[in-house]
Amino acid sequence: MQPQTLLGEPYLSFRSSLRGFLSANVEPDAAEWERNREFPKHLLKTFADEGYLGLSLPKEVGGRGKDLWHEVILAEELALTGALGWALSILVHTNMVAPLIDSLATDKQKERFLKPALRGDFYLALAATEPARGSDLVSAETRAIKQGQSFILQGEKTYITNGSVADHIVTLAKTETSGEVWSLGLLVVPGDAEGVARKRLVTSGLRSGDTAAISLHECVVPVENLLGDSKRGFLYLLKGLQRERLMCAIALNSLALNVWERTLIFLQKRERFGANLSQKQVIRHRMAESRSAIEASRQFAYNTLAAFAQGENVDQEILMLKIFTYETGQKVIQECLHLHGGEGFLQDHWIAHISRDSQAFTIAAGTSEIMRDLLAGMLKM
Repeated sequence: MQPQTLLGEPYLSFRSSLRGFLSANVEPDAAEWERNREFPKHLLKTFADEGYLGLSLPKEVGGRGKDLWHEVILAEELALTGALGWALSILVHTNMVAPLIDSLATDKQKERFLKPALRGDFYLALAATEPARGSDLVSAETRAIKQGQSFILQGEKTYITNGSVADHIVTLAKTETSGEVWSLGLLVVPGDAEGVARKRLVTSGLRSGDTAAISLHECVVPVENLLGDSKRGFLYLLKGLQRERLMCAIALNSLALNVWERTLIFLQKRERFGANLSQKQVIRHRMAESRSAIEASRQFAYNTLAAFAQGENVDQEILMLKIFTYETGQKVIQECLHLHGGEGFLQDHWIAHISRDSQAFTIAAGTSEIMRDLLAGMLKM
């Protein structure tokens, strides 16, 4: 069941328009992109020209000035294209990095980095994770030593969405020191800057996406590329990650529901032992249980989004979503794969493809184990 808000005419029209665009421009080629591990970089400009980037960002920075429910529709529809890797790249670009820049950047920085990104001129990326640190972002080792009017960056980043295609990479780095205590800042690093080396990583899923490792060796970045306070980068990043976790929960719920619906059609058509599989009690019960779990997850996400849109503090709820929704979605998808029997084990089967992709959700933006530890701290346990 969707919130009444999404059933209003403006939202229904927007969903219909977006679905039509994705059906015409993404779905026909999605399987080929997946097979060839091809990232459809060209789509960003087309996507922007149709008005689908920066939906909830202000018009004065190149956004569309719409509410967050339009972002919900975007996340739900992107998840169904068959090119989930590319879909997540778009969500990181428009619903993670762009809002982060909008909240921190000066007017001059918005002109340089944000407006062109929302016009579809280039991709944005966020480089926070490091090979030796993983989700322990506060212990980042990448350093940005200030020399005159520049920062000199040295370090390694990995598992970066859009890392090899982005023209500008918001990078978490140690920027200041007082004795042995370092502060973390966020710097916009040009992808083609001297000292930047990028390598696209070969992942088991999300094959139409772009995930990269980035090496920074004496990379010179002007001071004017610093976003906000040089000592508060980690706090800025935490806030940005919460929005990413929320929107990806919306996307995963949409994907899990679609998998469930397609599996039900499969079971209704497949006859074994004198009856359709959907009529077998054990299967009926398993499907009913899975549908209940999806609905609980959807309503949790919608309610949290509604509070988030009103400016309420829902940090605890988003961490709970990151645990419950992401694990529930993955469990439902694996259950549906199992119900496809041998077909589901074929490499090119649609559900095998989705199963591979879904593995990334419980890892990206912080593992379930990290989320549980953060939540326990918030609950003062």
